[in-house]
Amino acid sequence: EAYGEVLQRRGVIDFEDVLLATVGILDERDDIARTVRGQYRHFVVDEYQDVNAVQQRLLDTWLGERDDLVVVGDPSQTIYSFTGASPQHLLGFTTRYPDATVVRLEENYRSTPEVLELANRLATRLGGFRKMLRATLPPGPPPVARAAPDEEAEIGAVVDAARRLHKDEAVPLEEIAVLYRINARSEPFEEAFAAA
Repeated sequence: EAYGEVLQRRGVIDFEDVLLATVGILDERDDIARTVRGQYRHFVVDEYQDVNAVQQRLLDTWLGERDDLVVVGDPSQTIYSFTGASPQHLLGFTTRYPDATVVRLEENYRSTPEVLELANRLATRLGGFRKMLRATLPPGPPPVARAAPDEEAEIGAVVDAARRLHKDEAVPLEEIAVLYRINARSEPFEEAFAAA
């Protein structure tokens, strides 16, 4: 509520307001809707699992009665739920578009069979489409999955694991990487590794 008041007081709108205004214009002005639909025939939406209700409404309004649409996504990778994004738009796509062709990309060129076997087991707990990722790489060491009670313990375990790989198994430091989902996670790891 306070955020809305600040926007109104300053006489500005945010991105969500731009989307809502565009939907309103296309709903109310058939001439503009016809022009937009005539100008943009085909739509491709990447990361479709991160579409929220307003974005879906805008897409529906852009499309009109057409179905010239390609979407790409993974329902297990929704990361913008804080903006109202839901994988349900992706999961319900073939219900809304029964003639859609679904292409599953399940062959993996980056991970070993052991990593993908663990990923396949974990993915079933996340809901969505059942997938069976297949490796093209040769077997490798088994992944280690363990829970940490908090961020500090997690970072400490990762630093210790890197130290063990380097000292005990002679893995060069430049061959050790830490993967994280969002950039905001990098700073605590950078600080811990610098301190180590």
